[in-house]
Amino acid sequence: KALDITDLSYLMPFFSFISLTVIIPPIFLFGEIPSWQAVAGMILVVAGAILIDYRKKTNGVKEDLEQTRKNKRGKLYFLVTAICWTFSTPMMKLAVLEGSPILVSAIMEILISVSFVFLIIIFKEKQKIKKIFQSFQKSEKWAFLLSVAFAGLTMAVSISSINIALQYANVAYVIAIKRIMPVFAFFIGYFYFK
Repeated sequence: KALDITDLSYLMPFFSFISLTVIIPPIFLFGEIPSWQAVAGMILVVAGAILIDYRKKTNGVKEDLEQTRKNKRGKLYFLVTAICWTFSTPMMKLAVLEGSPILVSAIMEILISVSFVFLIIIFKEKQKIKKIFQSFQKSEKWAFLLSVAFAGLTMAVSISSINIALQYANVAYVIAIKRIMPVFAFFIGYFYFK
């Protein structure tokens, strides 16, 4: 929802704060204290994001009143997301340590799917979804469904890989590596949509 109403550039500084907040729960749950080098790296990432955001605002970028209102609402939605992300990975590690990484991944995917059904109802997205499917021709529906199936498969592999890594590494380190994913997404998007 935050990405739907807000420019991504306004959310990126908040996104970087997750790198710092995600180290707090594992300290209390697992006694995982990151090295000073890891904490220094996280602080540099956050400081860089703040600096970029500050420079953008001081360069005279003006936005209209409506966009300002949307950005504030989007930041609020993203703050809720950040709080969820801060606690979700340590909880995943707790579940993985008590069970199987693959089983935890499967259960997570099912719970995420069910949660999205409720979110569709809450945010009254049913009409939008109906319009999307009505606008497809028969051949486009298959392409859409295949791309969604492929995305689901890659997400299952991704989540399973993260859960397996959580068995062996600190939460903060796994999340730091996970944050590299946008670089891969950039290159895939660049070559695929070129």
